[in-house]
Amino acid sequence: MSWDLRRLQQFCEKNPPPNLVLLHGEEQYIIDQAKKLIKAKALSPESMDFNLDHIQWPDRSIGELKDATETIPAFSERRLVILENAHLIKDSDLETLDEIVSHLPEQTVLMIVAQKIDMRKKAFKSINAKGVVLEAKRPFSNQMAPWIQYIAQSQGLKIQEEPAQLLHQLVGENLQEISSEIKKIKEYLGDKIEITAQVVIDVVSSSRIESIFDLTDAIGRKDKIASLTSLAKLLENGQSEIGALVMIHRHLKILIRLKEGLQSGLAGQKLSATAGIPPFFLNKYKSQADLWDLDWLNQTVVSLQETDKALKSSPQSTSIWLENFILQTVSASL
Repeated sequence: MSWDLRRLQQFCEKNPPPNLVLLHGEEQYIIDQAKKLIKAKALSPESMDFNLDHIQWPDRSIGELKDATETIPAFSERRLVILENAHLIKDSDLETLDEIVSHLPEQTVLMIVAQKIDMRKKAFKSINAKGVVLEAKRPFSNQMAPWIQYIAQSQGLKIQEEPAQLLHQLVGENLQEISSEIKKIKEYLGDKIEITAQVVIDVVSSSRIESIFDLTDAIGRKDKIASLTSLAKLLENGQSEIGALVMIHRHLKILIRLKEGLQSGLAGQKLSATAGIPPFFLNKYKSQADLWDLDWLNQTVVSLQETDKALKSSPQSTSIWLENFILQTVSASL
């Protein structure tokens, strides 16, 4: 069973570091936090120069990896070997990796870092059986507020749920980007530690706020012309088509949750929580939700998923697919 970051933290609070760790997945922030934890637990600052071997695959050979894991620690109980980009290892070298894992010396901590990998392969099965596997999954939307609070706390700051939700709305669900914005906020606050909603608005890039909300709000209002204009500006400013699609999808899902909550008789704070939006955005979203039929909203999400598939598989200019999506689904008359 895959571990998460919290379980790894709890384990390392009471135990030496696992001597075999595989970190893989799409959320780089979680990968970086786990790497930092294992590194600090395995070696003291004084022993780093003698006992840390950082191997970037494929710049080094599998033989060099084997030699690194078998080297005796110098002036330390342990030696740390970090293997990066393990997802690029060919099957022929994976056989040797399996041997390395099977005969790993007790004094060696081997940390393997990869993106998407096939856990059915023998080497990774062995790692799963003998060591710790942590999959860095991107959090779901309803998990973002606790993550934002955790990231803020790790930087000595405090943030309540409402400004955390606002930060989520403005920045998205990439924890690395959230962490970067919180670092900016920390510099802005100086000696203060409380992140308020106004501070979030003051610090988060105005171009990020305007371009994202211009597009999603135009779609929410069923304003076809404004939607196409905002999309063009967003792409001109370097936003990826996939990134724009993700933001549109989140906005539509908020409208769906909002309409379902309204149909269930929810209001106020409970309705905001159900929709996953800060209370001070509630009236704006309600006015947009009133323009949509729930069945049409759900069908629009299906159309967006089809657009996603087309974006990822078509050799055509990818902006065409998003433009077609807007033309076909967004209309003030529907």
